[in-house]
Amino acid sequence: MADRKTGAAAGPPLFGAAAPRLRALGYTPTPWGHVDGRLLALESEHLAAVTGVGVLVLATLSDADLSARARAVLEARGLLAGPVRVGSDGAESRPLRCPTLWRPEHTALDDAVTLRQVGAVPLDGEWPRGTLLEVQRDELPQISNADDVTRLFEELQGLPSLLAAERRPPPKASRKGWIR
Repeated sequence: MADRKTGAAAGPPLFGAAAPRLRALGYTPTPWGHVDGRLLALESEHLAAVTGVGVLVLATLSDADLSARARAVLEARGLLAGPVRVGSDGAESRPLRCPTLWRPEHTALDDAVTLRQVGAVPLDGEWPRGTLLEVQRDELPQISNADDVTRLFEELQGLPSLLAAERRPPPKASRKGWIR
């Protein structure tokens, strides 16, 4: 987003300016970290973040087929809709509405897919599909209950075995035949 007066790229949203808008959209805003490495005395000068949402983190997988399958599983459940924050390492953070889980973090595929219950979602960084300042909390993708989370992560964990079975060459026919 560009600054109206200078045309220069605007910096990340600051807590003081973003908090009222985030509250109106149904989020719980919180101050996050420091700006440009400076320790700030005023809470309003901190970067803006939200709490009270789950975060689905997708790291880059080296196996393109496995990555496509994992994305297909997540897409089928509607979890790839909505805003996404892309980190400098290419990892995607996707805010979700999710139930309170008995375990605050679920992982699959050697931590390439993670669902986090705790923490905050900072509003800085790259948001190619719009930020949380543009989306109602009620419009975020949702995981309905803890059983859905369990089934999702069991399915994701089973993908490498499924792919290995599909990639295995068919057995060669024996020339000996059956012995009677």
